[in-house]
Amino acid sequence: MVKTGKLRSGASQKLKRWKKGHSSDSNPQTSRYRQAARSRFFSRPSEKSNLTVDALKLHNELQTGTLERGGDGDAMEEAAFTERTSGTFLSGLSDCSNLTFRKVQRYWESNSAAHKEICAVLAAVTEVIRSQGGKETETEYFAALMTTLEAVESSESLAAVAYLLNLVMKRVPAAVLIKKFSDTAKAFMEVMSKQAGTDSVSAVRWILSCLATLLRKQDLSVWGYPSTLQVYHGLLSFTVHAKPKVRKAAQQGVCSILRGSDCMFIDNAPSHHPAAVTTAKYCIKEMEQAGGNKEDTTTLHVLGLIKELINTFPLSSVKSCCETLLRVMTLSHVLVTAGAMQAFHKLFSSKPSSSSMSAELNAQIIMALYDYVPSENDLQPLLAWLTVMEKAHVHLSSLQSSLSLGHLPRLFAAAMSCLLSPHTQVVSAATQTLKTLINECVAPHMAEIGPVLPSTSTGNGLSVIKMFRVVEEGLSYRFHATWPFVLQILGCFYKAAGKQAHPIMIKSLQSLSDLRVTPSFPFCGELDLAMGAAVESMGPQVVLSAVPLQITGIDDDMEFPRSWLIPVIRDHVKNTQLSYFTSYFLPLASTLKQKGLCLSLVCTVCMIPLDCLLYFQLFDFTHILFFCFNVYEIVGFLSCSKDSAIQKKAYRVLEEMCGGERETCKKFVQGNLEQLKQVLLDNLKSASSPAKRPRLKCLIHIVKQLNEEHKDFLTALLPEVIICTKEVSIGARKNAYSLLVEIGNAFIQFSGNSKEAINEYLGHVYIGLTGSVTMITCTVLALTRLVYQYKDTLDVSPLEQLLHNVCLLLSSRTREIVKACLAFIKVILFILDVKVLASHVSMEGITNMKEDMRRHCRMKLKSIFTKLVRKFGYELVKSMLPAEHHKVLANIRKVEARTKRRKLLSKDEEDESDSEDNAPKAKTNSIEDILAETDSDDSEDEGPKKGQKKPIKQKAKAWLKEGVSDDPLNFLDPKASQRVLATNPDLKKTAKVEHGFKVTSDGRLIIKEDDEDDGAKAVLFWCFMMLTTCYFRSAGGIGIHRPLGGRQESGSEYKSKVTYLNMTFH
Repeated sequence: MVKTGKLRSGASQKLKRWKKGHSSDSNPQTSRYRQAARSRFFSRPSEKSNLTVDALKLHNELQTGTLERGGDGDAMEEAAFTERTSGTFLSGLSDCSNLTFRKVQRYWESNSAAHKEICAVLAAVTEVIRSQGGKETETEYFAALMTTLEAVESSESLAAVAYLLNLVMKRVPAAVLIKKFSDTAKAFMEVMSKQAGTDSVSAVRWILSCLATLLRKQDLSVWGYPSTLQVYHGLLSFTVHAKPKVRKAAQQGVCSILRGSDCMFIDNAPSHHPAAVTTAKYCIKEMEQAGGNKEDTTTLHVLGLIKELINTFPLSSVKSCCETLLRVMTLSHVLVTAGAMQAFHKLFSSKPSSSSMSAELNAQIIMALYDYVPSENDLQPLLAWLTVMEKAHVHLSSLQSSLSLGHLPRLFAAAMSCLLSPHTQVVSAATQTLKTLINECVAPHMAEIGPVLPSTSTGNGLSVIKMFRVVEEGLSYRFHATWPFVLQILGCFYKAAGKQAHPIMIKSLQSLSDLRVTPSFPFCGELDLAMGAAVESMGPQVVLSAVPLQITGIDDDMEFPRSWLIPVIRDHVKNTQLSYFTSYFLPLASTLKQKGLCLSLVCTVCMIPLDCLLYFQLFDFTHILFFCFNVYEIVGFLSCSKDSAIQKKAYRVLEEMCGGERETCKKFVQGNLEQLKQVLLDNLKSASSPAKRPRLKCLIHIVKQLNEEHKDFLTALLPEVIICTKEVSIGARKNAYSLLVEIGNAFIQFSGNSKEAINEYLGHVYIGLTGSVTMITCTVLALTRLVYQYKDTLDVSPLEQLLHNVCLLLSSRTREIVKACLAFIKVILFILDVKVLASHVSMEGITNMKEDMRRHCRMKLKSIFTKLVRKFGYELVKSMLPAEHHKVLANIRKVEARTKRRKLLSKDEEDESDSEDNAPKAKTNSIEDILAETDSDDSEDEGPKKGQKKPIKQKAKAWLKEGVSDDPLNFLDPKASQRVLATNPDLKKTAKVEHGFKVTSDGRLIIKEDDEDDGAKAVLFWCFMMLTTCYFRSAGGIGIHRPLGGRQESGSEYKSKVTYLNMTFH
């Protein structure tokens, strides 16, 4: 019992207290229910009414508009058949028949004032067009909206009308826009001049888009008038506007005009737009006026515009723009330099024609960019420079290969020096640049260059020698930290130029051989790949003449130090000569009596030999040919054998014969197709399990060559293929699934209608659901694979029926069937639309599962529940499942919430880090994307959206690297820009362990003999460290020596386990 007058613990804090002097009050302080009751009666609206003076003025102007009325006969005829009911405020919006405004019809439920204004204007315009007897065409909407644009005055109404005009003008016939160009452009320019100084940017934004659409539809003759260029300059002036949305709309409009105008796609169209020259002059003028003011962002805005348009300018304008870009790069402004490099990258990546970029101008830009090489420690600018130089040389190679080869040695030297950079990203980028240059600029022209000898002193051959000498220098000890990358470059060079330039590569092959036999050489794999590339291009005879095997069978070194060459040659030899194999390897094999190693080269040597006809004339191979002609009959006999090993080998031979890519193999299969079908069907039941994988592979090759006459053969194969989806061998299962897909493709090929073909194919597969337990399981797995493969072809109704049948199988007592059904449901959750899945969210099949099945498949069920919670929410899924699943759902909600929090935290950390990549990135916007720029700008809200980050103001930070001596820095020096760094050079590096010795740049220790005391101390220190690491004691044992079972201290696993001795140095 609780004592009277006492309250439970904690209850006193929850009581409501009166204020001082108000203990006698009895009326409540809040009146929530009274307010709710009062709102149900007539009262004044709490929000501002949409009936404004501007709305009334708009209505009056539209009623007295200049739209022509339709014929009275048509109106009376329509009235005789239809009768309109009483309209509402949004009648013109809800039943608007023009598909142009279909995206506006979803705005009527929006809370945005801009969206409501758009809906109101569209509804009013639609009603006026109907009252005038119009047919609601795009031209009528265009005329009505242009009349409205001249009538309204408020910024909100102007923005709404401009938005609707932007939508409808894309569908207005070009003849209308050409005829009304003068009046329309004048109206747009007036609105732009009035709204340019206001804070609202929506109206200007959409008017700019309308103006771009209008200019894009004009003929070439119109662009010759000064008035047209004046209108275009009005649009161009907004490309450097301070407001981002206005600037973006103007820049997109300019890009769409220069790239996608109708006059550029007619017959005999000019190579460049008539406004391209004036656009280039405007960009140059704006950058020159901005000068070197680092606070002015105009230069950055213009650089962004030039990046998108420079490939559309003529040659003279491109040259002027490139000169201006090089001048602004001398400002040593980090962001300006990055923007200029992006412009150069876009210019070369777009591969402009010779009318925009000549070979001489390309070479001049390359030479000029060497004055702006960033420092090795400046990570992002150096990556950008390497990328731009790579694209520039590749494009120069496509214009004039000889000029490109002459410039490549200097870039090779600069890129190889980047391999000494401490940044891994720079090393990797430099390696990729060199490999790309070799493949794109050197390899395609080696046949024209011809043989390259060490004595070559002129021409392109000399350039190849210079490039290879630079790469070969990478094998020196100075590059030992980046040898894996050097070996990749060497391998690429061998593959590209080894056939013509192998005389200059002999020394490098010998160096590689010496490195390979070095004890504990860590990069054997990369070296073997490089040597393999040499074998592939030069041939084994050249490689073995430079690096002999040193195996003769007489007084050989029993270590066989160069035996590693044999597997390298075996794996990489191509297009070699049979005569060299018979003259060198066969005698060596018979001498050593180790035929297994050398004879393993036979298969690869016989792959497309170069001297096949000549070599076969020297010997009598009649018995070999006779043996080959009988292979097929022997294989057919062996496939019937009960020995699984013999069956497997026989099917492998059939697989090679049926899968051959040559015409002879295809003709053989077509000629013996009936016999192959008969053999494969007769051996259906006698095929052993190890032979299933090659047998199914053989069937895949055969199915690809069948026609509609063989549909019965495919139907007969289905049961075996379905059963093979549960084979023990992973390869057999993969081949079974691949064969199921190939059979489906065959059905589609036989039939003209893919949907009917797939439904017919699935009908044959459904028969397996009536078989044994194993057959049902395999059939469900097969259906899972087929449904995923043909998800875009199947209709919803067959999928729903199949899902219903699979859910019935969930009540089975067989675990294999239930697991297969759950796998099918997971795939269905992935491919079906949420609206279709909503009708099956009751999950009756899962609720009908047996208790034993639920416990055994709990992890699969949890995965399915997780996907359902993500699609439909926790509360809905919980209401559909019984109580025994609620604990799992609660755990899923907890895990999902934790995962979401972690993602948000990781995202915040990424935002805070300043690791933004300044390397040039190719923008993927196509001309279709630019012409449809409004599709992604449906919202009229000027404020930031929910979840949208505010733009972070970029701050250009730069550091000046001072010289070693006291001499002042000469800023007029062309290489002075290398002293301006984007990375702080004073950042503290990771502290290194002091061991008493000085270290050179390549890692060697410097021990001075004159400083004996310091040297002795250092030697004693190293001796002490070696002694102490030899005497250690690890915890362990039993009894009192057992390790304690308490919680380990954080980081204890990384602590040193060494117990040092008590030593004293005197």
